[in-house]
Amino acid sequence: MNNRLLKRDEGSIYHDELADVNVPLYFHEFATQAHKHGLQFLSEADYFERSADSSFTEEAARQLDQIGEEDTLAREQYLDFLKGRSFRQTLLCHCETEVSRRINPDRLRGLLIKSRIQPDSSAPDIKSESVEKFRAKNGAAATTNLPLTKAAFLHLGRIYPRAIRFQELVTQARLLAGASEATTNAEDSTTLADVTLTTYEVGVIELHLHEPAYTVEPGAFPIASPIARLQIKQGNVVATLRHESLRLDDEIARQLLLLLDGTRDRSALVQELRRVIDSNAKIPDTEREAMVKGLATDLEEKLVELGKFGLLLS
Repeated sequence: MNNRLLKRDEGSIYHDELADVNVPLYFHEFATQAHKHGLQFLSEADYFERSADSSFTEEAARQLDQIGEEDTLAREQYLDFLKGRSFRQTLLCHCETEVSRRINPDRLRGLLIKSRIQPDSSAPDIKSESVEKFRAKNGAAATTNLPLTKAAFLHLGRIYPRAIRFQELVTQARLLAGASEATTNAEDSTTLADVTLTTYEVGVIELHLHEPAYTVEPGAFPIASPIARLQIKQGNVVATLRHESLRLDDEIARQLLLLLDGTRDRSALVQELRRVIDSNAKIPDTEREAMVKGLATDLEEKLVELGKFGLLLS
């Protein structure tokens, strides 16, 4: 028992073993209890969970959609069975609230879009209607022959981790693809809105209401998130300014994070990190010499990396 617990994180142990209330329920039982308190099912917090799994056959997906048209709760329960889903993050709303489950792509136009997406090809053709495949960091993929869509994906990958407003993405995609006179800006906006919704459903892109306050360009006196600096003293998992959990296994990166309080420039940071390396008896002498020699370059790379992770304020 103790060995099993040592392999689990603290949050999992607290939730499963120490929580005051942890009673497994079928989804339909949970929904019934919620209804008794004037609440109804709205959606899962993770939008991807509302979709049928890509491994489902077309017939299974069609039948699920048919069930959903008649009974949303039944569809959700069947999804649990078919996906083997044992954990939910369910959103509820008041029973008197009128819920529309058909998502209008036009509602995406006020949102920010972000994606760590890259083309499979080293030189994707975004001008013609040749098919190109793009893949997000989480493994989700999208294949398209539309120049506008290919250009949008390419631009999102180039600016990541920054997000972009929908209409600005349309503008940039039209410029990259060489907008055809055959389509108007409004028509391209409609096309890209449909693509955005489809790719969001399968996890290719992220949608946000606002851009968190962090920088991807380290300043002269870099400052890291105070919360992350506090957390790294207690373990190797920190919360980023993008509201994500990040594990830092690199000892130098962890020590660097502690030093980023805005009082040190690059020269001071190099000196501090050299002390860390020199005092670490676990590092072989030959490896230590190489680390010290390339410290200035490594420092800049690690600062940029921390910025992309969403850990730098300036």
